[in-house]
Parts: sequence; structure tokens; C-alpha cells
Amino acid sequence: MDDSLFAIYFCALLGLGFIIGSLLLYLYSNETLKWTPISAKIKEIKLYKFKVNKDEPGSYLYRIKVLYTYKYENVVYDSKRFFYGDFIGISFSDKIKKLAQSYGAGEEIIVFCNPDKPKGSVIKKGVQSIVYEILIIGVFLIVLSVLIFFIA
Repeated sequence: MDDSLFAIYFCALLGLGFIIGSLLLYLYSNETLKWTPISAKIKEIKLYKFKVNKDEPGSYLYRIKVLYTYKYENVVYDSKRFFYGDFIGISFSDKIKKLAQSYGAGEEIIVFCNPDKPKGSVIKKGVQSIVYEILIIGVFLIVLSVLIFFIA
């Protein structure tokens, strides 16, 4: 297989993966709009910083890790989900730092609990910008594979 054919398949499959992943995150995130708001208490919240490229100064990804507890129908649950897609490292340091700083350990907050499966909950309901960013990357990769196909 020559390099251009490999690049076409690679970009197309990777793009398709990004698109499918973003659509799944969109569906899950959109469901949270119907979930029940309940009181919760943050046990722990941390902002993690990951070095992306050791040779490039300032190339970091940030991620929030949270642990909170809530009670739904007299059963206590723990959750680590901030929002759907929170497992993805985000490079916008100011945005993620502000989000992390707006909550503190021991703080009482409102979370949104899935009434059908109470073990599922989120702090931020709805579709977050990272879902759209993943979709845009997927579309870009598909377009790139088409361009490589016609150029090569």
C-alpha cells in the first residue's frame, strides 16, 4: 500500500471515529437535560496538567477530576462525572482553570441525576463545547482524506 492510500484510509477512519464518538457524546449529553436536579457535596476536585510535547514549552492539556456524593431516593451514590466528555484533555487552560476554581471540596452543589439509573449523574448538564470540537476535528479529517484522494 502506498503512502497516499494509507493516509486516505487513516484520515478517513480516524475522522469517522471522531464523528461517531462526538455523536454518542452528544446523545448522552443531551439526555442530561431531562435529568433530576438534586443536592450533592464535592468530596474532592483537582485540576490535572499533562505535558503534551516535552520539547515544546507550554504544550499542556488540562483535565478536571472530581468526586462528589449525593442521595437519591434514600440511597447514597458517589460519582466522578463532571460532564459527558470530561475524560478528554482540554488545551484551553483558562477555560478549564476557571471551571475547576468555581467549585471547591466540601461545597454543596446541584447535580443532575438520571432518574432511570440513579448511579449516573453530572455536574454540568447539556452538551459541552468539547463535543462540538471533536465533531469538527472528525469532519476536518474526512475532508482531508478526500483532498488527499484527489491530490494524490
